[in-house]
Amino acid sequence: MKKILLLLLFVSLAFNAKAQQTDEVILTIDNQPIYRSEFEQVFSKNLELVKTSSQEVENYIDLFIDYKLKLIAAHDLGLDTLKTFKNEYALYKNKLAEKYLKESEVTEKLTKEAYQHLQEEINASHILILLQKGASAKDTLEAYKKIEEARNKIINGEDFVKIAKAYSEDPSVSKNDGNVGWFSVFKMVYPFEKAAYKTKEGEISEIFKTRFGYHILKVNERRKNDGEVKVAHIMLSTKGKEAEDVKAQINKIYKKLQNGAKFSDLAKQYSQDQNTALNGGKMNAFTRGTLGSTGFEETAFSLQDSGDISQPIETKYGFHIIKLLEKNPISSYEDEKNRLQRKIKSDQRSQLINENLIKDIEKMYSVKEDKKAIDFFEKYLAKKRAIEIPEKTIISIKNEAKSYQDFADFLIEKYKVDKNKLSDLQLGKAYTEFRNEFLRNYHKKHLAAVNQEYKLVLDEYKNGLLLFDLMQKKIWNPAKEDSLALQNYYNKHQEKYKSPESYDAVIYSGDDKKVLKSVRRQVKKGVDQSAIKNNNEDILINSGKYKHSASALPKDFKGKKGVSKIYENNGLFLVVDVQEKYEERQLSFKESKGSVITDYQNKLEKEWLSKLRSQHKIELNQVVVEKSKKKFE
Repeated sequence: MKKILLLLLFVSLAFNAKAQQTDEVILTIDNQPIYRSEFEQVFSKNLELVKTSSQEVENYIDLFIDYKLKLIAAHDLGLDTLKTFKNEYALYKNKLAEKYLKESEVTEKLTKEAYQHLQEEINASHILILLQKGASAKDTLEAYKKIEEARNKIINGEDFVKIAKAYSEDPSVSKNDGNVGWFSVFKMVYPFEKAAYKTKEGEISEIFKTRFGYHILKVNERRKNDGEVKVAHIMLSTKGKEAEDVKAQINKIYKKLQNGAKFSDLAKQYSQDQNTALNGGKMNAFTRGTLGSTGFEETAFSLQDSGDISQPIETKYGFHIIKLLEKNPISSYEDEKNRLQRKIKSDQRSQLINENLIKDIEKMYSVKEDKKAIDFFEKYLAKKRAIEIPEKTIISIKNEAKSYQDFADFLIEKYKVDKNKLSDLQLGKAYTEFRNEFLRNYHKKHLAAVNQEYKLVLDEYKNGLLLFDLMQKKIWNPAKEDSLALQNYYNKHQEKYKSPESYDAVIYSGDDKKVLKSVRRQVKKGVDQSAIKNNNEDILINSGKYKHSASALPKDFKGKKGVSKIYENNGLFLVVDVQEKYEERQLSFKESKGSVITDYQNKLEKEWLSKLRSQHKIELNQVVVEKSKKKFE
């Protein structure tokens, strides 16, 4: 995956002919021009991702040249003609086209509605009567009557929870009394969300239908959506430990914070959340309902000002202290618009506006239809006799068309009618489905001609796929399969493959150096940890296996076995009792084979690229390069 991502960093974008006529040539390869606009778009796209800067344009262009040379090599090898490549490219092209078709379905009305829903969170309870897809008219009517009966009883004063337990077929009702908790836009299926936001607090909704069946809901409470919050935390896990012991430990840390200790230092030193400890406990921003811990979320959102710190709280993961870093309320409509539209593309809402897409397609292309076709099929449906299908076109766009026979085949395949006699069905509805399918498929097939963004993304993927296949063929697979070469490479570079020094250690820490001196003496005398803990309430004790580079250890740590001197680290004083030291050691070929393969592949790639450069005539226009450098200053 990492290799794929690295390849895609340098994927080129296509440019239309008009742009190239006025564009400056930044380099040529075998006298073929490559334009400044292409290079600058690729550079701009990857600027943040590759941590580069305007001063490194000239260095980056070397990577760009390498990318271009690889593409030439891929085409020379005919990789774009292979069946595997064509199949994978066609699959992606189809998926991408579907994505862009959905994008054109996004309407301003739906986006504004989603933004309005975003302003509030709703707590609701519901009753569900299940209804299978394709249920008979009888089963549908019975389900509707049942939900109607339940609603009438509640409207007439009966308790919602009582009726939910008696009627609801939601399996979770026995545990939650029908309460689905708090939610906002996109958290529930669209009909449920829409019904909830239309219903006033304390009231019962009208009956509505989702893919699960018929529902009614009660809005229990509404509250303002506070957006997202960003916090840091210190976590001590209770897994395999006595909760009271962990609680005492977190309280000591909290006391240090009250005495002025730096939160990030204590997080680095003590937090057992490995994903955040090295970063001072900082977590990614989140909204309510995303962490799976209501208590943590409520505490985080209850903090008012940046820098506020919570008292220790307990969750299913352990004990936490939470520090508020920033609150990000709901942004303006313009700022939220793109994000909401991305959500709508994959949401049930998109299904509601297929008709708009068809209307857009009709405006975009000249569609010709035989209006007499339906009359023809209705005539023979009425007679219930064998049909001789005329050789006529029923619908067409330019040179692509569907015939009467195509529509008859559609009816046979879709509705399972007899191939000689068409059974009674809703012809108008069937033809609309057939017609819309043809229009969608035509538009999807020709999308690159009318949507430049789609064309660029498609070309980008195509080139990335070619590069991946090329690297597999020329570098990755040959390197992995050449065992002798790998062993020789390892033998020549053994100094690169070593296990770092590490320790089994107990770390005693606190903010009073005098107390630490006393603790150090006790540790050297062999006093039990529990006794040290009881006699020194402000001392924290952590044990585990630490690499020499661990943030919990001082940078100048000597790493000798036994009790260390007193160090300062992360704003604290600490003593380290090294119980076992693991020296740096040479890793065997077997242990380091993965790293050896990667390094050897890099060596082969460097040599191969050097050879490619010698085989092609490359001319760089330094004047144009300087213009690009100035643009990014």
